[in-house]
Amino acid sequence: MGEGGFRELLDEQDARALIAANPTDEPRCSARYAFERAKLLLGCYPRNQADDPDTYATAVAAVLGDYPERVVKRVTDPRIGVARSVKFLPSIAEISDVCEREAKKGGDVRRMAERHLKARLQPRYREALEDMLGHPVGRATFSDDADKAERAARIIKAGVKGVDPRLVDAAPASPEGRKAG
Repeated sequence: MGEGGFRELLDEQDARALIAANPTDEPRCSARYAFERAKLLLGCYPRNQADDPDTYATAVAAVLGDYPERVVKRVTDPRIGVARSVKFLPSIAEISDVCEREAKKGGDVRRMAERHLKARLQPRYREALEDMLGHPVGRATFSDDADKAERAARIIKAGVKGVDPRLVDAAPASPEGRKAG
């Protein structure tokens, strides 16, 4: 997962917020939460697709129970999770694969935010990052404080996916940040 598309650094506060939102040591979700989310996920599919619905539901909850709430919430959300992309009742392996990918995304976002923070705080690291990317790295600024973390997350995730962050809804650098020549 390269950072080749990044042309701006996140500000320190945004980078720290993304790091905090993607901890490396997240606890597993509770069994109750896993069962509630398994029920939501399975409710998105027609009945009678599993040979033994009780065993299947228990197995889905057991798999979900191995992951943090953040991962389970996204995987079981009907708008963005498994039910959105898998047309038929998913196998336990499919659910596990989606959970693993989602858990990895959080780690990728955290690592990228850590690199942005390090580049912002340590000029030598920033120079190395620019050498690696082959272009200068500016500083991202956002016009609306309420949207800062969300926009920062979209920029980071775009870079994780290899998308040019300029295509993401990011505001250009503010003129106040430049010195008059």
